[in-house]
Amino acid sequence: MKIILLLIGHFMGDFLFQNNTIAREKQINTTFFLLHCLIYSICLLPFCALYGTVGEIALTFVIIAFSHGVIDGIKIAIHRDRSIALYLLDQLLHIIVIFLIGYQISSPNLLGSYINQFLLQQIPQIPPLKIGAALLCYLICSTPAGVTIRFVLSKVHITKKADNAESGDYQEFEVEPADKKLDNGFLIGVLERFCILTLAILGQFTAISFVIAAKSLARIKKLEDEDFAEKYLVGTFLSVLIAVGCGCMFSLLTA
Repeated sequence: MKIILLLIGHFMGDFLFQNNTIAREKQINTTFFLLHCLIYSICLLPFCALYGTVGEIALTFVIIAFSHGVIDGIKIAIHRDRSIALYLLDQLLHIIVIFLIGYQISSPNLLGSYINQFLLQQIPQIPPLKIGAALLCYLICSTPAGVTIRFVLSKVHITKKADNAESGDYQEFEVEPADKKLDNGFLIGVLERFCILTLAILGQFTAISFVIAAKSLARIKKLEDEDFAEKYLVGTFLSVLIAVGCGCMFSLLTA
């Protein structure tokens, strides 16, 4: 549970509360880079405070927050216009640090125990572990997944760009993959993944095909454009893979 909570804090700070301006300007402006680190730290701190002694809380917070700044700083120094490999490596390193530190943290402290008991009293039929795992999975399927898909597809070579927001999640965006503007396409992608994740959690994998079919029907005429169709298929497969993967992760975490 402690690692799940730290991951929630990470994805909130690195995606949910990082707008496109910060993501773009932190590449060239130290003030925005420090602002991102501050926002990340604020998102992380409440989750660090639930486990361990005061000393362990302080050490966990400092190591994760500091390492996040170091990894991001190295990433920017290496290449501002990141490749897919560098983007994935960046996230992998952040997650590895969280896992390594999370395993060293002791049991819940007084605050963590109180919140755990509160959840058990308010929602007795659902264990807190399932609530935390569900929050993490739905969080990943929202902004982090949408941003990742847009970033990957911005690197996909096609001869003709898709038209505006009608391309769903799958339109190009600016320097950094952090444009969370709620255009129709981005929102459709989030809702699509939420539906697929919910079906995966319920074990209704065959019903996922209906979600994909409904989305494809809305774009059936645009699929006649070969360039759009290729990018659409790549984006859709990525979206489904992330959502189903999160469903499987939920099952493993709560088994």
